[in-house]
Amino acid sequence: MVKATPGAPAGMFTAEAEGLGVLRDRGGLRTPAVLAAGPRWLVLEALHPCPAAPAFWEAAGQAIAGLHAVRGQRFGWPQDGWLGLLPQRNAWCDDGHEFFAVRRVLRYLSEPGTEAVLDQAGRAAVERLCAAPSASADHAR
Repeated sequence: MVKATPGAPAGMFTAEAEGLGVLRDRGGLRTPAVLAAGPRWLVLEALHPCPAAPAFWEAAGQAIAGLHAVRGQRFGWPQDGWLGLLPQRNAWCDDGHEFFAVRRVLRYLSEPGTEAVLDQAGRAAVERLCAAPSASADHAR
């Protein structure tokens, strides 16, 4: 399978190839093998999962939960990447809530696609959630 995007940022597909390799190496979640990567394309093994089967979704959910259970000393990644064509900042952070709030949620609030679907009240609610790690932790107890 060839994945190509006109105007893709330099390094986008090589970063994706590296990420797929890490997921493959950590095990649990079946990812396609990367056959080749270039500045504007990625050649991947074609996978033919059976997403209609309940067992497929159960196994996929367990595999994803297992990947999220991997713990490290910090949150982030050695290099920046992309969420689609949008830059994704991955600088290391000692606080998981801060990392996720700043680099995975708040960073995208000003994107045109987000602004098109999130009104001011929705934006304010997201900002409150991201600003309140202690309130979230107290609620979980």
